[in-house]
Amino acid sequence: TSDEENQSCGNIAQVQNVMDYNYEDCICFFSKGQVAEMEFWLTSSQSSRRGLSSSRALGPSCESYDCTNKECGSDGCGGICGECASNEECNESQMCESSPNNGGNSDDGDSGGFGLFREGSEARGDNSRQSSESVQSCDESGMMHDNPMYFEFTVEESTGARMTAQSTRMDPMLSLFRGSPQSRECEGFNDDDPIGFGNLNARLDAIVEAGQTYTIVVSGYGESRGEFTVTLQDVEMDVCTRDCSEKQCGDDGCGAICGTCTEQELCVDSTCVAVSDSNTVCSNAITAVVGEQLVDQDNALASVNILSCDRQLSNAVWYKMSGTGTKLIASTCGSLLDSVIHAFFGECDALSCVASTPVPCLLGVGSSVEFCSPQSTEVFIAVDGFHGRLGSFTLEISDTFIPCEGTEKGIEAYGVGANEDRMISSNRSIVTRELLASNELCQTATNLDAIGFPATPIEIVDSTKDSTVPYDSGCINSESRGLWYRFTGTGTMVRVHTCESTINPYESIIQVVSGSCEKKECVAYTHNEVSPKSCEFGGDSVFCTELGESYWIYVEGKDRQVGQFILNVRDTTLPCDEPQNSVCEGAQQISTDETIAVNHRDVPPSYVTDCELVGTPDGSAVFTSPLWFEFIPQTAGEFVVDICDSLVGSFDIRVYTGDSCEERYCFGTQDEQFNCPSN
Repeated sequence: TSDEENQSCGNIAQVQNVMDYNYEDCICFFSKGQVAEMEFWLTSSQSSRRGLSSSRALGPSCESYDCTNKECGSDGCGGICGECASNEECNESQMCESSPNNGGNSDDGDSGGFGLFREGSEARGDNSRQSSESVQSCDESGMMHDNPMYFEFTVEESTGARMTAQSTRMDPMLSLFRGSPQSRECEGFNDDDPIGFGNLNARLDAIVEAGQTYTIVVSGYGESRGEFTVTLQDVEMDVCTRDCSEKQCGDDGCGAICGTCTEQELCVDSTCVAVSDSNTVCSNAITAVVGEQLVDQDNALASVNILSCDRQLSNAVWYKMSGTGTKLIASTCGSLLDSVIHAFFGECDALSCVASTPVPCLLGVGSSVEFCSPQSTEVFIAVDGFHGRLGSFTLEISDTFIPCEGTEKGIEAYGVGANEDRMISSNRSIVTRELLASNELCQTATNLDAIGFPATPIEIVDSTKDSTVPYDSGCINSESRGLWYRFTGTGTMVRVHTCESTINPYESIIQVVSGSCEKKECVAYTHNEVSPKSCEFGGDSVFCTELGESYWIYVEGKDRQVGQFILNVRDTTLPCDEPQNSVCEGAQQISTDETIAVNHRDVPPSYVTDCELVGTPDGSAVFTSPLWFEFIPQTAGEFVVDICDSLVGSFDIRVYTGDSCEERYCFGTQDEQFNCPSN
């Protein structure tokens, strides 16, 4: 349809749309939002339309029409006064009241539900008339379900299930429980559908087991109320069988755990072992056998030990074995912990260093070291976390069958890798907060000193969803909503990370600054692309602090995302150990045909000139974590800088020349034809 009287440049203007430009007396095209709004006011139990006794638009009413103080049932003229929600019934007074078979509470299990799970099962709910009940959700931060409704289902065969709660009237959140009302266990939680920016519907995928009873609990975020729809769908997922038989702790085989140990226990081979009986000291070293793996090892509760080959040990755990007269390889490669391995001869009170690994493996994370083990000589091995990291690992001692020659001790370390761990620290402070963030400004940052830092490792479960500030600055300008935290420097290295996953994760960025809120100086900047691979959604950084100096941490979302994160802040108690060549003035001297093993980890960020961007409209300054090297050629000629050998990760090369760092200018860039084969 068009209006020939309205033309522009010879073209007839389109008027058949949902904009204001419309001359029709009867409009028949509407947006989805307009349709939903009209449908609500025409059919909802909350609509004021119920109070209308008549309407001229509906034509003459019959004499017996009566909907006064009625919400449902007959209007006396062949129509109805309104419809109740799916969880309500129309009583004798023609008022909507909660159905006895829906919207019950978690104590008596009086739940509405789907019964037997079937593809595409659907149920409707409306919590606007629920009593003001609050029950615990499956959210890790302790969020409550206010005015909840319950939906129960069972399955005949184990399968993957997708549960979706959708509403145009409220922001739904959803928890999934397994078991009876008296012994329910959390299976998952979701607040915002991860598919689609700004999508406030809740969606959760989970493995559901045959013969089990499951309950979906739905409520509105921030006590919001309204109508919603819950849908169950079959979804392809790798179905696994949980195995916790004779296990006190550790992995259940399906990504969850069989149980947790106390703060004074470690989980060793799925059994809780008291710290006093563990291998956190040399005298309690666990016996390792050549050719066998020691799995589920952990250094979470080990205390700092200052004995080491070349540096202070941090949270080391100990192992011992008998020498074979051949070269052995001790390896934690492929483990979750970014580790360092030390090997010793002698007695625990008089150890002599044999070998150490200051850098991780070539492939994956962990460490690998080769050393000679004289026949029948007792060898002690200490495994600790790089820069104070904590986590689990697998240790394997393998035999090369190469005989030891003379007194050779053969220190051979391999490669460069990523940093990784799972934080399992004890005595952590769990801190939650009220709705709406009080720490969305640098000036109102949460004081970590006041809640136990540095004596106690800090863990805070927080959400940028409650921040209203869309812009701030730390190391670089941010356009995402974020939250601020502050602490006082210890004169040692401090670790900050958001690697621990939440039930409703999002990609977070960490910026650490010193100085003041008005004049910030960048200390660290990290996110998932420059963190360990298993730190899938967060960042991980260890940096040096000055005693008494104030530091601020800013956690924001990547690409304007908002969501929940777990912030961990821990004093490693280690002395500062940052690379001197992270700035141009500290460049490491190198020579022609010299091979240097480079460990690019926990490097402070700074701005450098990207030679490929010189002259571009946006400028050539890039924010990165560089390592600098200085080369003074003895003769003129063409030189090649090669980093491909033993390379793990992706790196760029930029070459500058000049009499000083202040006077340097671009000299060369990486040529794509010489890119490493795997990069």
